[in-house]
Amino acid sequence: MSILDKANNQQISQLESDTNFPVTNLVTNGDFSNGTTGWTALSGLAISAVANVLTATLAVSTIGVVCTDLTSAAGTARKVYVRAIVRSRSATITAIDIAIRGSTSATDGTVVAYSKSNPVVNTWYTFSSLTTTSTAATGKDRIIIRPSGAANDAIEVKYVSTIDLTAAFGTGNEPSAAEMDAILAFYPNSWFNGAVNFAANPKLLPYLLNNIRQLNTEKTGYGVYSGLTVSAQSTPDMTVSVATGVIFMENGRRFTPTANTALAVTAADATNPRIDIVYVNSSGVISYLAGTAAASPAAPSVPTGGQKLAEISVAVGAATIVAANIAGCRKRLWADDAIAPTTLGGWVAYDAVGIFKVKKDATGKVTWRGMLKSGTIGSNFALLPVALRPPINMRFPIISNALLGSILVYSDGICNIESGNNTYIDLSSISYFTE
Repeated sequence: MSILDKANNQQISQLESDTNFPVTNLVTNGDFSNGTTGWTALSGLAISAVANVLTATLAVSTIGVVCTDLTSAAGTARKVYVRAIVRSRSATITAIDIAIRGSTSATDGTVVAYSKSNPVVNTWYTFSSLTTTSTAATGKDRIIIRPSGAANDAIEVKYVSTIDLTAAFGTGNEPSAAEMDAILAFYPNSWFNGAVNFAANPKLLPYLLNNIRQLNTEKTGYGVYSGLTVSAQSTPDMTVSVATGVIFMENGRRFTPTANTALAVTAADATNPRIDIVYVNSSGVISYLAGTAAASPAAPSVPTGGQKLAEISVAVGAATIVAANIAGCRKRLWADDAIAPTTLGGWVAYDAVGIFKVKKDATGKVTWRGMLKSGTIGSNFALLPVALRPPINMRFPIISNALLGSILVYSDGICNIESGNNTYIDLSSISYFTE
């Protein structure tokens, strides 16, 4: 489980007293402050570095490779965090990959960490992911960056990091990529050179403590805490879109699964209907399982350790999945002691388990949950009871159709959707004190 999962008072005390938490960036000269030192051009590439940016240019129309050996030995399965900022300088670049392999040969246990197809020219992309190194790799671990395109096409790279999370945090305690992104944000350019002491960062430690304290109030069982909605595409096809969110598994693990905006649904049967499921698997990954087509179909069982998010009814010969085919099945953490304010302005509950509810705990903290859809942006969507109103007018950022929006909550109880998209607004991030 991740560094934010074992939330208890003992862990808080340990974090507050720790003075040494070493973490190492295994990439030498990942900011190219020493030019191209330590970096090698293979497979018909030419490289140069100016002002902390590496430029790699293809000599021929093919796939090129620029690489550097890490400070770690290859050959064991370890979870590593890989991050780099990359852009295409040529319109004909068709793909940019980042991978880890052994240093002995070009096919030595290669594991692709991140791949971007058809990057928009001159647009910087932040590549950030977790991957597990291959036991088949030999020699040193080697990080490789591979552009694909035409002769004289070029890419630019800056601030490359590779961190062995298993070594730093211990097996089973590795953070997610999103957690590492949040941690590295406390360092300039989300990057550091060599080894640093996380415990010595004056801003990072309070961040970790606050997240653990939030988990202590957040977790009351197992199930979906926020997000993880399954919806049809705006132009329906044989995929569904699954939002990110927070989920606690039955074994106590907490995950923030990466959204899957195009989760493929198996082609419909020509004779019988079928019921499929979308679920979070035991590793915290959004997953799909097709059911068995039958005259009276039943949904398949959720694989061991998983949690079901939705059932999808696939009609005979169906070519699209529409909203009516999706039945939300998320088990929510919240009990039903919360108040459900009457919605206004055409706003309605997103689904049966995402009803907008608000509750206040013994400390006076008000917490919202639920999702709304179909109303008018700019309209009032609810009026809060007096006991649940904030002491001053407040503005909150929200997730709305996978983008940022905002709402206003006034001290007289009026709630207004200021900006966003009415496909859905997720209210699960809202909390405040009444005094």
